Amino acid sequence: MSKIFSIIVTYNGAAWIEKCLQDLFASDTPTIVIVIDNASTDNTLQLLNSYKNIHLVKNEKNLGFGQANNIGIELAMNQGADFIFLLNQDAFVFKNTISVLVDALKSNARFGLLSPLQLGVNAKEIEPVFKNFLRRNFSEKMIDLMLSAPADFDKNKPYQMRFVNAAAWMMSRECIIKTGLFHPVFFHYGEDNHYASRVQFHGMKIGVLPAARVIHDNRNEVANSYDLLVRKIKNVPLYTLLDLRKPFVVAYLLAYLKWKKLSKKLLKFNEPQAVDIIEQQKKWFTSDFKKARKIRNETKNIVSKWN
Repeated sequence: MSKIFSIIVTYNGAAWIEKCLQDLFASDTPTIVIVIDNASTDNTLQLLNSYKNIHLVKNEKNLGFGQANNIGIELAMNQGADFIFLLNQDAFVFKNTISVLVDALKSNARFGLLSPLQLGVNAKEIEPVFKNFLRRNFSEKMIDLMLSAPADFDKNKPYQMRFVNAAAWMMSRECIIKTGLFHPVFFHYGEDNHYASRVQFHGMKIGVLPAARVIHDNRNEVANSYDLLVRKIKNVPLYTLLDLRKPFVVAYLLAYLKWKKLSKKLLKFNEPQAVDIIEQQKKWFTSDFKKARKIRNETKNIVSKWN
């Protein structure tokens, strides 16, 4: 039997974590649950302490999404994980979500990472952010079919995508051996874009499996226009610059153009801190240029300790 680990990073997740865990434990396939708490200040830890069937790691400070997941991934890999399921604290699985994802990865060795279809809280529509990712790869007709007729899809057939967000990633052991861990240069947001590009660079595919589903309640993640632009300028140029699928010269040019475009939009808000944010990100193209080259080399030449 495959050894499957589910990893949940929590931060002030009291509103969701009990349902998230309860649905995991109701799965038709057993999973070992690791929860990494990023120094929550609400009653998340109080709730987690009542669960004796989870491995709980309590961080003393907020390490961000990627670095916290790295702690869980290392624990799972050291214990012989065959598959690792990264699940957001605000995402809820169905009874067969895990089993369908694992079976599909077993049947499609070229895929290293699969996402289920992410539904909104009413479970009747595709979650809007996820739908935007689908639109980059599929027609509206195909997307509607994925939602309305899951029985028409082969349960073991993934549909390839260039990127899918990390609210619910099922990853094979081979994927992690070849790709490594999340890079700590990203704190929160952007780390999944960077990781997805690395998975593909190292010869594996990523995709969505329409027959598998989760509910993703990310309503609290909505940011205002200014905050969204700040998030983008801190991450989009950087993960473009570090994209190993592109030659460095091409990645540099594309990333710089994205930085310029986002900078112009950000300045229109006339916020006093906007200039500092813009200049800080410009460093990746000037003084931090060598650091970017180093990160590209680190993620290109993976030496895994789990071979």
